[in-house]
Amino acid sequence: MLMRHEQIAELRGHFDAAGRTFTLSRNGAVVARGDLETETGRKSIAHAVGATVRNGLRGEPRVVSSPGHSFTDIAAKALHIVNLESVRALEARMGIAIDPLRFRPNLIVDGLPAWLELDLVGGRLEAGEVALEIFKRTGRCAATEVNPETARRDAHIPTALSREYGHTDFGVYAKVVHGGTLAVGDAIRLSGG
Repeated sequence: MLMRHEQIAELRGHFDAAGRTFTLSRNGAVVARGDLETETGRKSIAHAVGATVRNGLRGEPRVVSSPGHSFTDIAAKALHIVNLESVRALEARMGIAIDPLRFRPNLIVDGLPAWLELDLVGGRLEAGEVALEIFKRTGRCAATEVNPETARRDAHIPTALSREYGHTDFGVYAKVVHGGTLAVGDAIRLSGG
């Protein structure tokens, strides 16, 4: 929804799975907390979103659930991987600092050559006991224009990608072949692609 409503970037969320409680904060202060299993909890969260997104909404926000469904950009259950060297290469071309969180990654890798991840479609990334199968490049939209710290549109990333590289892809999607625990600094192994 950042593509249409950049003010959402002002909110930070935290989910406590044990207590089934979702907390929203803005500028470091809690603005809503609720049990997502209850109507009251969902309405509390929705109200905070509506109070933050001050324009362009068509009606009141609603918090919904759909067991088994992922509310993501693609239908497949996937992780999104971003390569820090690709971020650095784009920063150099655009002449600005770019927060990798603009790309909403689940996993950030470092130490690979810039743009190598785009050539890994069909290959695997492994770290420790974790194995991921890379299946698709990530086409970027206007949501990446929103600075995750300021909630302002301050960089035309899809336009820059198209102009500089001839495509709007940044990052890759991967499915989990074998799950496990990852830690900062784990060595990665690549195969195929």
